Amino acid sequence: MKRVSIIILAAVLCLSMAACSPKEKSKYPTDNVYHPETDSHFMYTTVHECPMTEGPDGYYIKAADTVYFIDRETLQASPLCGKPNCKHQKELDPKKVIDCDAYIPYDSFSFLEFQNGHLYISVPDGLTNSSTEKYLILQMEPDGTKRKVVAELPKNTLNCIMHRGALYYSSNVYSETMEKKYGVFRCNLPDGKPELLFDGNFTDGRFSHLAAYGNYLYVLENGSKNGLSYSDLKCFDLATGNMKQLVPHPDAVSPSRVQFLNDHVFGSLYYWDTDGYTDEPVEEQYYEYFMADLDGSNLKKIQFPFDENDISRAVTSDGKNLWRYSIPFQPSDQPRILQKVDENGNMLAEYPDVSYDRLAEIFLGGESHLFIIDRTEEGVILRAIEKNPEDGILKSQNCLTIPSEEWMRTYEIDSADSHIGYSDRG
Repeated sequence: MKRVSIIILAAVLCLSMAACSPKEKSKYPTDNVYHPETDSHFMYTTVHECPMTEGPDGYYIKAADTVYFIDRETLQASPLCGKPNCKHQKELDPKKVIDCDAYIPYDSFSFLEFQNGHLYISVPDGLTNSSTEKYLILQMEPDGTKRKVVAELPKNTLNCIMHRGALYYSSNVYSETMEKKYGVFRCNLPDGKPELLFDGNFTDGRFSHLAAYGNYLYVLENGSKNGLSYSDLKCFDLATGNMKQLVPHPDAVSPSRVQFLNDHVFGSLYYWDTDGYTDEPVEEQYYEYFMADLDGSNLKKIQFPFDENDISRAVTSDGKNLWRYSIPFQPSDQPRILQKVDENGNMLAEYPDVSYDRLAEIFLGGESHLFIIDRTEEGVILRAIEKNPEDGILKSQNCLTIPSEEWMRTYEIDSADSHIGYSDRG
């Protein structure tokens, strides 16, 4: 009897160990819902040069050449550097500025993400654009300390996101005959080894506006088709490796970058030539909004009670709510708007201060706040706006002001100092 009991106990232990085996159970979610701790923070995606992300205690933004932390309670920003007596962005000596932990040189490519208790940021290998040979992805503690390099991306990286333990980035590659190729790569952490997921087929093409949700990766492909400009929105199934066009559309239609709303994809199609490809521009231009399952199935059009021809204002999503606001570069004589709306287009809240600049960029943000980067005569201002006001009036608070001379300042750094051992900093 005793021997039988031992055998049964051993079998139970074996089954328990098998159930807990890392091969059987992934440390990352495998479902198609959003998990803020491990999933890409798509609500901070923007075309602006200032990447932004959110951690448990506040927000992070890289503005000009400095990384700032914004406290969630006070909404005040401070450089992500704990060195005593450091002048941070006020430092004028090029030989000293690189010693500030918050200093990250400006570059046309920039990546910032907070996941699994760590902050991840891209830094150019060189401290000037001319000396950059590759981009390093640093992992660090929330306070900016304990930095280490976890991946390297090629110099011609266009954009990058992080999702469930992997980096996904688009890049252009040139063959020995200088033929341009472009593709999307995955770099699993912590091994940091890239693999090609798929490449493109358009002439002079590129992949941009990467996004991820659940087990799907989305990308906007732009290029030439039959000698004419063409855009397409693609959906890649990370589980099966299958690729498909997310939203069928005529050639002369430009899809927006994909967004998400309550575990569905949401976006718009910009009809800029309703008669097909012609040499003459058409007078009527408008948006057509859509919603679908994450794989593009069950596609339906959404009709808003707005003027479809008003292409200066767009409806976008933060994952749970819809927002209507004035897009950048609209004509200066048109009034700005910022409104929270429901799926029928009814206004739920409005931002009364419509004086923000025509070049302003908006981060829709997470549960509590959205952010506006505004350009003024005094400089660049980052404003936080509470997203859920009881009285329906969106109120703002200034988080950070960067004087124009600091925003535009560049440093001439000696070539001997142009490379830094980032893993030794902090």
